[in-house]
Amino acid sequence: MALVGANDQTSTSSGSSATLTIAPLANFPSDSVIVVVFAVDNSGTSGANPFQNITDTPGNTWYYPVNQLRTPGSAANDGTVLVMAYSYMDVRPLITSDSIVAHFSPNINPRPFAVHKITSDIPGASIVFVTSGSTVGAGNSTITTGTIPIGDMVIGASADEYGTAQTPTHDSDSTNGSWSTAMYQEVGTTGAGQNIATQRKVQTTTPSTQTYNVSYGTSSDWAIGWLQFHELEPVSTPRQKQRFLQLMPH
Repeated sequence: MALVGANDQTSTSSGSSATLTIAPLANFPSDSVIVVVFAVDNSGTSGANPFQNITDTPGNTWYYPVNQLRTPGSAANDGTVLVMAYSYMDVRPLITSDSIVAHFSPNINPRPFAVHKITSDIPGASIVFVTSGSTVGAGNSTITTGTIPIGDMVIGASADEYGTAQTPTHDSDSTNGSWSTAMYQEVGTTGAGQNIATQRKVQTTTPSTQTYNVSYGTSSDWAIGWLQFHELEPVSTPRQKQRFLQLMPH
């Protein structure tokens, strides 16, 4: 058994706005999980995090285990915020006519994003979030997970403030699984820019830590994070599945 990942899309939106709106490029199947990652300016007072929440058309529940701010307490728009969010789509799976909306206060400018789709190759299996981590810095971004069991999926993402002024080198490590082809998007440049890079890997052969890194051409502020997902064999009733999801960490 194994988790299966797919790139739904990567894109960007610019111009001052209090929202980032995303429409799935493909319908999501039942029992799948959607993961949205994006980078925005730290546009709040003294560089505070502007991110508020995420909603979607059906009213699904969203979780944001990574909401990482770089350069708090400094000037507005001089750093970056990385958000890694997911939804079990508990009301119904998203379709192409739906909208996902991230909300901000105050308004933000550049906002590149990417969308992952996670499914299982076992009919009726459940996909559950396990844990996450994040950190910040300047220069090349690197983060190491805890020990990942065989079959679990790690999604890594890195946000950087330099936008088109960067030339990133994505992670190509193939130890205990290979990182997927990177989704990358950039908008603006230097202090007025943002970019997002993201990849995923399914752990194979031996439980171990995984290190996700993105090498940047120019030293600048970044935030990096990871999410871990696990696959469960099918449970016998919808009530049991709902109870299990309620008990899992968010």
